[in-house]
Amino acid sequence: MRVALVNPAWSFEGSIYFGCREPHLPLEYGYAAALLRQAGHTVDLFDAQTEG
Repeated sequence: MRVALVNPAWSFEGSIYFGCREPHLPLEYGYAAALLRQAGHTVDLFDAQTEG
């Protein structure tokens, strides 16, 4: 199965995301991708925060 994991771009101005006001590394996407690949899936990971 092909799976796409997406970290969408969003503005940090005026928002509080679990108390974080700065961009953070989406480590949970990497962990999820690794588990899915181990299970035999094809994974595409898109991080819109770094892609602009």
